[in-house]
Amino acid sequence: MSIGTQGEVKGFVKARSIVLSGVLEGKVACERIDILATGKLIGELISGEMTIEAGGKFIGESRELTEAGLIVSLPEDRHYQTAPVNIQDVVVDPQAVETEQKTEKA
Repeated sequence: MSIGTQGEVKGFVKARSIVLSGVLEGKVACERIDILATGKLIGELISGEMTIEAGGKFIGESRELTEAGLIVSLPEDRHYQTAPVNIQDVVVDPQAVETEQKTEKA
């Protein structure tokens, strides 16, 4: 998933890989996140790998994925479940979505 420089996302995001140039606020679960120079992540992060370029910002707390690479659970938080989602300039990798759909069917 890629969030461009003008992109803003609020809520719960679960993706294999995230490239962040815009603003992401909420709970994030991913295998890898790259916060680029213009990117800002505010909230809770569960990730296997994180990189932050000079100028990029991370405000919040982070935890590592389990050894098996699975996220067992995230604490329920109604604030993030019901918050409106404003998505601008967001690109979703169709290959990643297709892979997740196949996994769910299996």
